[in-house]
This record gives sequence, structure tokens and C-alpha cells, in this order.
Amino acid sequence: MTDSTSISFTTSNRGKPLLIYSGYIFRLKKSTVKVKYWTCHSDGCVANVHTDKNDHFIKSNGQHHHIPEPEQIELRNLKRKVKERVKTETSSISKIYEEELARSNLSSTALTLASTAAEGKSGLNRVRRKTTPPIPTSAEFDIPEFYSQTLDGTQFFPTAIHHGCFFHYCQSLYKNVKSLGLSTSYLEDEDTRLACRTWHNRFNNRVEKHHPNMWHFLECLKREELLFRQQLGKLNAGIPKKTSSNVCISQKQIDTLTERYEQEQITLIDFLYGLSTLVAKRSTKSL
Repeated sequence: MTDSTSISFTTSNRGKPLLIYSGYIFRLKKSTVKVKYWTCHSDGCVANVHTDKNDHFIKSNGQHHHIPEPEQIELRNLKRKVKERVKTETSSISKIYEEELARSNLSSTALTLASTAAEGKSGLNRVRRKTTPPIPTSAEFDIPEFYSQTLDGTQFFPTAIHHGCFFHYCQSLYKNVKSLGLSTSYLEDEDTRLACRTWHNRFNNRVEKHHPNMWHFLECLKREELLFRQQLGKLNAGIPKKTSSNVCISQKQIDTLTERYEQEQITLIDFLYGLSTLVAKRSTKSL
């Protein structure tokens, strides 16, 4: 049985609060120290609801001269969820809209009335622009404090000074990569190359765009910093990385072959042949 005093809230297209009660939508007419007065949003309808200052139901008055609008309530809730995500996330608006549309489980009528992602994109772009700094038009611009901090509010690289152009910065970065021996590892070690390719694929998937703007890219870097901070913490704490069952089986096979060879139970040829089967298994799986 439905609670006759059950109320919920959503927002209007302009971000104003709306009250939902018994399938009808009410807008805030006025409020006092103790009571909020809500009136039906349909023009000419005298039905109204009273709540206390904490939005708890007090009473309802009057009769509606129109039928309930459950589809409009569904659509307003969908718009509210989409707008909230557009304000706080950097994912494409189309992706956010389509994800929320799928999660909302709209009725057939509401689904038919709902805008498509393309139809709603213009208004949602305006919502995002209100919470995002303007795109820089020159190489000299100030980075807002929000974008110069990690997700936990810590200032990163506070003493770093960037001299020179991007080309020379990359050149200096590569010199450091070589001095640490990472270039040699990449050229000679297949596992290192695989790790680099895996990271690039994962990061590209996180960015989601071929040409991200400055603020979208900085948000991606902030999330990436959090991930690596977690991994570094696990490494420093000595927490072992989870190993797949296939890796365990392969390591056990290597240990067995090594033990049998050291005990002269198999020849060098047999030992090398056994190791080659591991390489063959790996190559087959990659096809």
C-alpha cells in the first residue's frame, strides 16, 4: 500500500526545486520560518501541499483539475540525474545521457517523449560550460586551483618550474628515461613493451576523446594520479600483486623442469623443449 504522505523532490529546467506527491508536480510558491507552501505547477490548478522547513509532509489541500503526469515525473528525474553527472564528470554528454536513459527504465510513453542525446546536447553543453573554465586561447593562462590539486586536495609539483617549449620538455623527459635504463628495457624486454601498450590502451579508454580539452585532460590526470598512488601504497606496504591461475601453473612448470634438470633427470635438450612449450602456449593465446 502506498504511503499517502510520501513525497520526493526533483528540479525544474532552471534548477528550481519541485515536489512530487501522488503523481503530481508542485513548485515552491513561498516559504516562512516554519512552513513551505507548494502549489501545483499546472496553471489554474488550486491543489497545494505544505511541508515543514526540513521538507517533511504536513498536509495537502484542494483537488486537481487534471490527471496525474507520471511520464513528466520520469523525464524530470532523468534530466536531473543527467545534469548532475554533466556538472561533475568529463565523459561525453552523449555517453552520460545514454547511460542514464538505460538506467532509468522509463515507461513506454516516457521513453517516446524523452529527447534523444542529440536533441538535448545543446542545453546540456550550457550546463557544463557554467561549471568549466573557458578553453584557453593562448599559451599563457592561469590554471584554477581546483585543477592544480589531486583528488584529495593536495597541491602537486608545487615547486616545479617549466622552462622552454613543449618540444624541449619532451626532449629532456626522454633523456631522463634513457638515463634510468627504461629505454633499454623497452627495446629488449617484451614484458615492458606489453606493460606500456596496456597502459596506453587503458588511458586512451579513460580519456574517451581523440582531442580532449585542457580541463578534461587534467581531470584524467588527477584520476590517474590516484590510481598510481594506490599502487605505490600497495608496493611500499609489501602487498603482493594478485597472480592469475595461468601464471601459477606456468611458474610451477618452470620450477619442476628446473628441479628435474638440476637432478639430472632430464637432458638440456629436454629442459629447453619444456620451456619452449610455455612460449608456444603464450603465442597461441595471443592469436
